[in-house]
Amino acid sequence: MIKKITMDGYASFKQPTILETQKKVNLIYGLNGVGKSTISNFLYNIHDECFDKCKIEYDIGDENSYEFHVFNNQFITDNFYEEKLKGVFTLSGENKTALQNIKNAKTVIEEKEQDIIALNDEISRKQSELRAVQQQTNNAIWEIKTKYSDSANPLNYCLDGLKSDKQKLYEFIKSVHLPEIKPQRGIEDISRDASLYNKKDKVPIVPLSKIAGAFESVEEDPLLKKHIIGGTDSVVSNLINEIECSDWVKKGANYLDRLIQKGRNVCPFCQSEINAKVLAENIKKYFDDSYEKDVAGIEVLYTKYTQLVDLVTNCEDILVQNEHLLGIYQPQYVSAFAELKGVLQDNVRNLEEKKNNPGNQIELIKTSDKIDKLNSVVDLINNEIVKFNKNLSESNKILVELKKEFWALMRYEKDGLLNELEGLYESCKNFCQNKNNDIIDRQNEIKRQQMIISSEEKKVVNVHEAINHINSGLLDIGITNFKIVEADNDMYQIEREGSRSNIFKSLSEGEKMMISLLYFIETCKGNIARETGSKRKIVIIDDPISSLSHIYVFNVGMLLKKIFTSEDPLDEKNTKKYEQIFLLTHNMYFFYEMAIPHKRNSNGNEKENNQALFRIKKLDSTSYIVPMKYNEIQNEYESYWSVVNSQDVNPILQANCMRNIIEYFFGFVERKQLNTVMSIKKLRDPKYQAFYRFINRESHSETQNIFDFKEYDPEIFKEAFKSVFVENNYEKHYNEMSSLKF
Repeated sequence: MIKKITMDGYASFKQPTILETQKKVNLIYGLNGVGKSTISNFLYNIHDECFDKCKIEYDIGDENSYEFHVFNNQFITDNFYEEKLKGVFTLSGENKTALQNIKNAKTVIEEKEQDIIALNDEISRKQSELRAVQQQTNNAIWEIKTKYSDSANPLNYCLDGLKSDKQKLYEFIKSVHLPEIKPQRGIEDISRDASLYNKKDKVPIVPLSKIAGAFESVEEDPLLKKHIIGGTDSVVSNLINEIECSDWVKKGANYLDRLIQKGRNVCPFCQSEINAKVLAENIKKYFDDSYEKDVAGIEVLYTKYTQLVDLVTNCEDILVQNEHLLGIYQPQYVSAFAELKGVLQDNVRNLEEKKNNPGNQIELIKTSDKIDKLNSVVDLINNEIVKFNKNLSESNKILVELKKEFWALMRYEKDGLLNELEGLYESCKNFCQNKNNDIIDRQNEIKRQQMIISSEEKKVVNVHEAINHINSGLLDIGITNFKIVEADNDMYQIEREGSRSNIFKSLSEGEKMMISLLYFIETCKGNIARETGSKRKIVIIDDPISSLSHIYVFNVGMLLKKIFTSEDPLDEKNTKKYEQIFLLTHNMYFFYEMAIPHKRNSNGNEKENNQALFRIKKLDSTSYIVPMKYNEIQNEYESYWSVVNSQDVNPILQANCMRNIIEYFFGFVERKQLNTVMSIKKLRDPKYQAFYRFINRESHSETQNIFDFKEYDPEIFKEAFKSVFVENNYEKHYNEMSSLKF
């Protein structure tokens, strides 16, 4: 069964439009020129390259499983403009065994087809499970994007081109080579390096300076341990040396000069009467040149050492500024620098004490091991800086390598998820393969049964039954002036009054339509060639009443209902013979006749029937197919009036709507023949002849046909249209419908 027809890219179907159905019988209504014939032409020759964008989808099998029977203008042209028709072979009851074999084969085919539906359902469920896990896996993989794609994240560049599609990201990470062992460097290491080389303002780092001062020359100077005292030939030497008060005396001696200047002879130390001048000379004699030289030496050592200490610079700010690169060395550096700085500060204090008290002996702490320790840390830091500065010139290459490293780590971390999905995928693949094998087995069995049907049908086919059906059909509708007769080589011919030459061309449009339709019905019931086996039959009938009078319209409707659209479940001969029916028409009366109202159950709710209704609309020169409800058919009559009442509408469409209104109201509602309705005296006026001929024209399958009338005037058509109702005593109905606002 066809479940979907997509029309696209041909004629008025300028955009894709879909007819989707699950019903056996499908009625399609549309005004002339909206695209009905385009659909039937596509189904008549689905392989024509002009329909390359149009598609058909089936619920079971493919096009090779179905046999299309299409009745349209092309069918009539292909079959009736030749002298002879192809014979139609139908089944007869001459061989009951063969018929039973055919019935049994069809039963097996139905069973196998149900099996195929069930197997396809199992495959669909399994594939749904796979899609659900695929979605979960994609979401888990997508966490990489949400975590690292922020513009402030240094690893953002690794996801370039992978930020918009979950499936694409999944396929990418799946393609990444899985490391054999877990990568040694973690995401923090990779991120740190990426932040170093992915900066816009990338500049080299200046290496740290090492400590390179002559601290040892001061720290090991022997003068620091020397007890610096004055000369021994002064009368105060023994006393000063004995009580070790030279530093104190040195300071107090400064006051003797002040006493002498004031003429006072008082000891600045004990306030006793003395000869200040003599005491001052003795003290100065104690602090001789040797003493002063040693004191000056201490001063030099102090100055040198403090200058060296001032040159020792703390470079911790460089480590802080480049934390991603050098941060790991910061604790070592801070500790080593603090140790060195503490020792230097202690030594400076001791030197200051020695400078103030030369007589004291001091020993400075050796800084060489502290300096070596700090310089070793500086060496480590500078190695990283040199390496970074060298790599900086090749940062693009490094970023590429970091990207590979990043994805290798991600691939390793997500391997469990990928393996789980891959295992499920393989399981699903094997499951579906097994089910597909089962489907192939059943399809092969269906083909085998179809061969049985074909073989058995050859035993019971004949052309006589089809001839009898066609001629009976002609008689049933009152056609007696021609008939179908058997010709040579399993062919038919039309015969009129003993003549068989070019008879079809001499028939009226209505007669051509009826003989074509009856012949078509027989082709649907039988086979065109003896060797043709039965397939699933899909019947498409395009506007079979476009050229018929109302008496034929009713008969055609009843005939098609009986053959194709019967709802009787016991009507096995017909309804089970056809897989699906598509009936297209422009005629609302015929559409309404063919439509089956929804029946209601005991609760008053509508029960579904096996019929779907559709409408083809044309907007802005583009056709669309839309579903239609049964209760919308009556509304269509009002829509015709809305077109006729409109002041701004295409005259061609307006004229077509006038004809549809007359056909519907008088033919369907009042059950009057169109010829009787149109026989009013007023329409004999020459100015109304265009209208009269248009309404009574045998075929109006082409919307441009009214241009055959040079005297066509829309206003005259409106006058004549009104006259049809007035002269037939329906002026009240006309006035009511003309005054409606739609």
